[in-house]
Amino acid sequence: MEEVLRIFAQFSVSNLSVVPGNVRWIKPEDGKKLVGDDNPVLAMENVSIKKLLETLEKEGYKVTDSYAQRRTSEKGMFYTAIRFTIEKNGKEDSNSRKAFLRLSKENFWKAKCYQNEDNITLAFSGRIPLIDGNGNEIKVWDRDANKNKIGSEPKPIRPFGKLSIVDGSIELKEV
Repeated sequence: MEEVLRIFAQFSVSNLSVVPGNVRWIKPEDGKKLVGDDNPVLAMENVSIKKLLETLEKEGYKVTDSYAQRRTSEKGMFYTAIRFTIEKNGKEDSNSRKAFLRLSKENFWKAKCYQNEDNITLAFSGRIPLIDGNGNEIKVWDRDANKNKIGSEPKPIRPFGKLSIVDGSIELKEV
């Protein structure tokens, strides 16, 4: 397969406080669907992308641009799309890199991955925060089939999978 030179990562959030302050805003959508069809190559919930950027940077990728845009869902609800461009041998935009790291390290995501010959598009939604408003790690109780608590204390939220890109291909591994 040909080397992928550009990766688009789009995070969809309904809570405006999640949008990093160092991302530029563009005018609201005009009704066009930007991600493409809804036939992802891979899809999984509760995905950790903490190490994704680190992995990409080792392969020569840089976060080169980002923007936030208010959109309306098919159900008429408002949300914000935060879109990042990550390019092989690109010129890094440090504000965009910081924003990407914040979104990837503080949350798990529902991930959908799309790939064609020219690029990869990663669509992240269904945010599961890992840190509360005070900066503390969020913990949850393990539960049995009857939803009764198991154990003596709650535990940190665990991902179902981890996303990485290896040799130009998307890999979504269960953990």
